[in-house]
Amino acid sequence: MTDFAIDPPVRILGRRGGFVRSTEQAAAFMREHMLQHMDGDATEVLRRLEDVRSAEEAQEAAQAFRAWIASGMVATPSGISTKSHALDRSKKASA
Repeated sequence: MTDFAIDPPVRILGRRGGFVRSTEQAAAFMREHMLQHMDGDATEVLRRLEDVRSAEEAQEAAQAFRAWIASGMVATPSGISTKSHALDRSKKASA
């Protein structure tokens, strides 16, 4: 796996360190998640991150990772959660 920067970095709510800055970090995050949760979407995103061979593929894989995170998959201090605090705030703001 070739490591590429993710720009801008992806912020992970509730996770110490809070940012994923590279395709390698994103893949590590996905593997950690998959230790506790069988998730077909996560499997596909991880495959895309691991198969990156160019800057263009890296940006496409980063977009898939962002979309997966935005769907509600975030880390919390007690583990992986399916509820995104950012999504909760955006719902309240639109109400």
